[in-house]
Amino acid sequence: MVHTQLQHRAARTLLQLLIMVFTFSSTAALAVASGEIKGTVNEKETGEALPFATVTVMNNGAQVAASVADENGRYRIKALDPGTYTVEARYVGKMPTIMKGVQVNAGTVTMLNIEIGNMAFAPIVITPSMVRPDETAGEHIDPKVIERVPTRTPDVKQYAALLPQVYQSEPGGDLYIRGARKEATQIYIDGVKVIGSSNLPGGCINQFSVLTGGIPAEYGDVSGGLILVTTKGYFNH
Repeated sequence: MVHTQLQHRAARTLLQLLIMVFTFSSTAALAVASGEIKGTVNEKETGEALPFATVTVMNNGAQVAASVADENGRYRIKALDPGTYTVEARYVGKMPTIMKGVQVNAGTVTMLNIEIGNMAFAPIVITPSMVRPDETAGEHIDPKVIERVPTRTPDVKQYAALLPQVYQSEPGGDLYIRGARKEATQIYIDGVKVIGSSNLPGGCINQFSVLTGGIPAEYGDVSGGLILVTTKGYFNH
């Protein structure tokens, strides 16, 4: 009887530990896979900061996230899934500014400074060029290019080898970034660190980034490079 009770307790404890590990891993994966947008909101005519302006991030007309600028006009919106968004900034008594095609990449910060004009102006609609991530060096590969890569096996490593700063000893072989040893390169797919096979069909990829400097602290001590891949979701098909 006592032995059976001890077995039940041990099983319960193990189940609780497994739930805790799964919850922590899922949360960490979501955090790593996301990106963010930050910047300032200023008055178009004077360049002065607009405190407490509202900044809204939208995807296909639906609000995804929002933030209110501080007293210095600075705002920051975190935990955004990689993708292309429309950002709208509003301030009382002024016309809104709408910025289309704002790109957010996994593990990076998109810098986006916004100017808002007076009521005399029509709403400002801007389609910005690709905004460079803050303090993070690297390159992004267009998924359309990846789909056309002739590969014997659909391997993430072969896609990364398209970039000039990435060296691959042979097709399917190890990667060397910035001259660092092969162990210094890490691969993350949808926020999960890849250990073992990194096969992934090109048609499944939504974003492909190779970071070579200024790598965010949550990835640990990466002395070589970091390959971040996000796969297509419902809205990407």
